[in-house]
Amino acid sequence: RARARLARLGAGHACDEARSFPPEVDALVRSVERRFEWMTRRDRDWLDWRFARGPSGLHRILLCRDPAGALAAYAVVQ
Repeated sequence: RARARLARLGAGHACDEARSFPPEVDALVRSVERRFEWMTRRDRDWLDWRFARGPSGLHRILLCRDPAGALAAYAVVQ
């Protein structure tokens, strides 16, 4: 589902697998956070701890960038 949703972001967006979350994920999380009355913040350190360094090794991080190279979305799939 996550891959399909990322694919619908629009023309020119590129989605690739990553080993960890980039620093700009914090700004993306904060921009989404402002749209909701209540949301738990999941910053880069937490996301890396939970998914990139998880002992199971089952998670895959997908990063989607817009045509200018800015981070537009992320997903974690198992």
